[in-house]
Amino acid sequence: MNKSVARTVALVASTLSLAAAVACGGHTATDDLNGDGGSSSGSSGASSGSSGASSSGTSGASSSGSSGGSSGSSGGSSCPATAPAYGAACTVSALACEYGSDPNIQCNSMARCEQGRWLVETPPPGSQCPSPGIQKGCPSSFGQAGQGNSCAPPGLECDYAQGRCVCSLGFGGPVPLDAGSGHWSCEAPPKGCPQPRPRLGSPCTVPSSLSCDYGACILSGGVTMQCQGGIWVETPTACPASAG
Repeated sequence: MNKSVARTVALVASTLSLAAAVACGGHTATDDLNGDGGSSSGSSGASSGSSGASSSGTSGASSSGSSGGSSGSSGGSSCPATAPAYGAACTVSALACEYGSDPNIQCNSMARCEQGRWLVETPPPGSQCPSPGIQKGCPSSFGQAGQGNSCAPPGLECDYAQGRCVCSLGFGGPVPLDAGSGHWSCEAPPKGCPQPRPRLGSPCTVPSSLSCDYGACILSGGVTMQCQGGIWVETPTACPASAG
């Protein structure tokens, strides 16, 4: 009797142990599967986040930032395409802009930026504008006028595509060579200076050290110009007392 009960208890204990082992094994497998899935999902998410930072962040900084810098560096100050209205707002102090096609600067309109406003000057009524061009008594070409060649009458002005000439009594220095006759004096800027004369405020690329004399001491409306800050500006000229 005791042996039978003992076998029954042993059998029940063995059955319960087997059930517990199966149940325990199934639980562990499910946990492992879920754990792998969570790990895979997390890894994928991290990868996705990294990809976003690389393509969006890096690319954006490279293309947008670089482009903005390029655009900013290409800007610059220049004269308006057409003459501004008197009193209109301006931003580049002391900028002088010439408008017109006359070879004589005094016969063109001039706009100057002063205290944030455009001051515009036009040739006054009764002035000898426009320039006479190639009038009676002028040689047929700029080359024929030639520096120093005799001419008549004194004061005769001739305007060619290459430049301007005048029949002057003062050619050659402070003392006239011949008070009774004239000699041709023509614009003769140094090598490297453009001809005909560029307009004030127009773009330029020549060295800033180059001084371009366009008849400053011999012609009415003559001027000396230099390339400063990428535009043509007028510069002072010291002339002999008897020049002209």
